[in-house]
Amino acid sequence: MKKHQANDLLIKYQQGICTEEELSLIESWYNSPDSEPIAFESEEILTAKAEIWHKMPIHKRKKTIKLWPRVAIAASLVIAVSIGFIVFSLRDKADQDLTVHNDIKPGGKNATLRLADGREIVLNDLPAGEVLLQEGIKITKTATGQLIYTVQSNTNDKAPDYNTISTPMGGTYQVILPDGTNVWLNSASSLKYPTAFKNDKREVELIGEGYFEVAHNAQKPFRVITKTQDITVLGTHFNLSAYPDDNFAKTTLYQGKVEVHAGNQVIVLKPNEQAVLQAGKLFVNPIANEADLAWKNNEFSFNNERLGEILKKLGRWYDVEFDCPKDLENLEFGGYISRDKSLKQALNMIDQEGTVHFKREGRMITVMR
Repeated sequence: MKKHQANDLLIKYQQGICTEEELSLIESWYNSPDSEPIAFESEEILTAKAEIWHKMPIHKRKKTIKLWPRVAIAASLVIAVSIGFIVFSLRDKADQDLTVHNDIKPGGKNATLRLADGREIVLNDLPAGEVLLQEGIKITKTATGQLIYTVQSNTNDKAPDYNTISTPMGGTYQVILPDGTNVWLNSASSLKYPTAFKNDKREVELIGEGYFEVAHNAQKPFRVITKTQDITVLGTHFNLSAYPDDNFAKTTLYQGKVEVHAGNQVIVLKPNEQAVLQAGKLFVNPIANEADLAWKNNEFSFNNERLGEILKKLGRWYDVEFDCPKDLENLEFGGYISRDKSLKQALNMIDQEGTVHFKREGRMITVMR
């Protein structure tokens, strides 16, 4: 493809008239090592790249991590970046299996509330406003999709009622508990909690992943119970991932202090530390970024992460299944993309490097070389 044709594509981008496919390719080019350089002057390349960066909805941070296997990063240092890759990709993308007519859209705010009496309320079907009154507790849904519990009368003389909020595959939701604690639930997760915290206990049960901003109360420690471990805090911000189909559980602390209990093992975390429970052993890792918090900010963020783990996260958000050969699961990728993007756009960020490719049939995605 000639230089003037690459220029034409860039002009279309600047004028805002690119198709969705062309936008996806331009965004992929920004994060890609070049394949067929075109002899642009260095200043032209930098100018074009800066313009794309400022307009690109996929990038929201000052620093980016390019999304390709770690082995490709060293090679990319000696490859010149040019607009030629955009044109090269346009020529090839028409024949790729990933290009489909009916793309899969991202998930959104979607959850079900199960009451103590067994009734279930689909929250995304309800308008904003009061959901119900429950034993002196008012439950309200906000216009932005939060569920808020407000204590209206003293309920200490009554046995606590327990509610459970559950998100499906491709769902996320926020709930503000009666003590003011904020909890964000990721996809395929559930939180069981009392409608009012009584006596000296604040206990909830988590399956899946949740981010907690715990209201401080020195007289009532807050406790999160999972199948494999318990976390005790006074007031803090932390992320807890404990999916049943993962072979690990991760507690990542961003503010305050928490105690992680697993059997007879106890670890006290400080900010920017992560406790990992794997194969029955509990250990601590320092964290250098907020990759584990990205989902709460509506992003995917992968920091040299195994392809097998990346596909689990994508599968939970887009409600799809992946068939990935074992020998490809350990490939490592790094980068981030908005969770508002479609499945095809998310997979293109991996597919564009050329190490792996994807073929979709319905909601089953086959991974291949």
